[in-house]
Order: sequence, then C-alpha cells, then structure tokens
Amino acid sequence: MKEWSLYSDKEREELSKYSPAASRYQNIVSKIAGSADPLIRLKYRRHQAWLNCAYATYFKTESTKSIASEWSHQTFSILQEASREFELDTGEIGLFAMGKLGSYELNLSSDIDLIWISEKPAERPLIKKVSAFTQALSNVDEFGFCYRVDYDLRPGGRLGPLISSLAQAENYYWSQGETWERIALLRLSPALKNIPINKELMKLRDQYCFRKYSDFNLLESLQQQRSKIRQFYNFDPDKLEDSFHLKLSPGGIRDIELFFHVNLILHGGKDQEIRALDIESIAHNLAGKNLINKNITEELISNYWKLRHAEHFVQLENDQQTHMLTTRNESPLGSTLKEVSEISSAVNATVSNLLGEITSIEETLPAKEEEQKQLLADLGFKNETIERVWPRVLQLTAQSTNPQRDESYRKKVLFRYIKHL
Repeated sequence: MKEWSLYSDKEREELSKYSPAASRYQNIVSKIAGSADPLIRLKYRRHQAWLNCAYATYFKTESTKSIASEWSHQTFSILQEASREFELDTGEIGLFAMGKLGSYELNLSSDIDLIWISEKPAERPLIKKVSAFTQALSNVDEFGFCYRVDYDLRPGGRLGPLISSLAQAENYYWSQGETWERIALLRLSPALKNIPINKELMKLRDQYCFRKYSDFNLLESLQQQRSKIRQFYNFDPDKLEDSFHLKLSPGGIRDIELFFHVNLILHGGKDQEIRALDIESIAHNLAGKNLINKNITEELISNYWKLRHAEHFVQLENDQQTHMLTTRNESPLGSTLKEVSEISSAVNATVSNLLGEITSIEETLPAKEEEQKQLLADLGFKNETIERVWPRVLQLTAQSTNPQRDESYRKKVLFRYIKHL
C-alpha cells in the first residue's frame, strides 16, 4: 500500500480539509517519529498505518477489501508488539480477536474485540499485565490513542472474568452459550502466534459452532438474530430522517454478514471446506457448493464492499466509530444516500428470504386448522394442496426432548416457509 507521505502536497491538503483526524495524525507522527518510548512507538505505528488506509480510501488507490485487510494485519502486528512489551507472549495465555478484526475486515475506526484465554485460572500478576496492556492501547493523550479495546464478547460477557481459563470457556459455551455467540465465534482468530492454547480454543470453537445436525430451535434462533441485533442497539430505522445507518439499517452491512454467517452455521458442520473467516471467502465457498445461488452471492458481495467503502469514508473524517451516512457527509468520493438506499433495498429483499422480515420474527401459524387453510388459500395454494397435503404436514411433529418448545418453533418455520414459497 502506498505510504501517505508519498501523496502530493495538493492531495494531502485536500484530505486534511475533509478529515481533521488525518491532519491531526500527520502532525503527531512528525512530532513523535524516532521516539524511544515503546508506548509512544505503538501510537506512531498505529497512526502511520491509519493514514495509509485513510489516503487509500479517500483517493481510491486500493480496494476497500485490501484496505480492511491491511489495516487488520497492521493491527495484529501492533497487538503482538504490545504483548511483547508487557510480557504476555510467553505462552501461558492466548490473545484472540473477534469481530471484524478476527476476520481481517477491520474498518477504519472500529473498536477491536479481544478475549484472553489461559490454560488455568489466571492469578493477579497476570491480570495486572493484561490491564496494563489494555490501558496502553486505549489511553488517550496528546498523541491520540491506539485502539478502543472491547472485551464484551469474552465468555460470560461483562460479568465474566477478564481472563477465562480454557475449562471456564468450555463450560460457559456448552452450558450457557447463546446463538449470537455461535455467530460471533465464527470470526475467532489467534492474535499471538505459537501459543499452545491457540489450537485448543480453535478446536472448541469448531465443535461449538459447527454441528452435523440442525433443528427447528437453531433455525428459529438464527432467524431471530436479525431483530435481536436491532433491539440490542435500541435501533429503530423508521426514526431516521435523511440518513442511513450503514451497519444496522435493513439491507445494511450487518444483514449481509448475518446472511452468510447463518448459512455457514447451517452447512459448516457437514462440510468443513466451506469454513472461512472473511465474508467473501465464506460466500464463494457456499456458492461453490451450490448452497447459495452464485448470482445472489456476487450481488451481495459487491454491495457489501460498496457499503463498507461508505463506512470507511464517514469514519475517516474524525476517526470516530460512526456508521451514519447523512446529507451532510455524503460525497461524490463516497456514496450518496440515494445509491445506498437502492443497494439496501435489494439486500433487504434477498436477506429476508432466508431470515424473514425484521418485523415478522414472532409470527406463526394460526391456531385453528380452518384459519391455516384460509391463509394457504390467500397465499395462492391449490385446493388439493390445502385439503390433502397440508393435513399430513400438520400430523408430523418435532422429534425432540422438549417437544412443546420445538413444536412451536416448527410452526414458526412452517409459517415462514409457506410465506416465501
């Protein structure tokens, strides 16, 4: 990737006018270049890498995919240097990335999702080292900051230990883990190399995420994630005016990621060859096995990177974790609201075929058979199907240790199925 300092004076002036963050970081790196302080050196490396990616985004000298990959690799390298500085690379503990860093798709102003796993329960000296490591990366001073570090995806979330032992992690996932955690673990990556525990945790991840058999409970739970994500962020797209949330709006970035991650969970247990970290590889693997239509795959991936470019563009302005595209920050160099609206409409239609409409999560079959038959007639089913086939479908039951729960799931799945035929 082209070094930012190699852009012309005119180009540097142009970007500085759009991005106060770029102007600020250019001034900082000129002041701290050559510093012997290892913590200042971390910030110098971070700002240099960020500026390279910001210039590539603004002037489109690299693809958004390449920019996200480069930013991720530079971030992993900085994490490794910080780990060495705080003596956390000795092998007694493993550092793992999740989220977009874990899949090498980090955006320009994302937080970084990390978890620490040790062979045995961590003692206080080790916890103090991790705390110092975190402080060094997230501390804001006159030289800026390195990263916003987020440990909320660790086993147990905010209520769990900062450092989980492998046994604690295994016990948590198998006894309390939720569907969203299976999705999150798909992007788990070791940040430190040659650590013994890496292989053990990745094996646990594979066993937990990828299972040979699916059930109605899993499919229903996966479909619910689309609405649960919005509920978690207290996000209502109907309240947006003259703006678009690139991550959470229907047909946005999260919907495309969820579409491919759900398919990966459904099929990855039976076929290891489709497993991958990044969205594009997952998509092509699924399409290559004829599990997703190839034309749909290409359209979704193309739209994904268009939305990701817009995301990078709005974030490089102030190096803030924003996903809002508005009439104020849309630009000919980025994406317009009209263009994004057209993209999101197409994506929403495709994703809804698998995951259902966001507003229809709790819909299910009517309780009475006559009402069910009327629904089928309203949907255009033939009378023979309604009178002969449907009663036989209803006689089937979910084979489960919890039949009442899974029968409810079965009826919701049937409802979505007939609605989308």
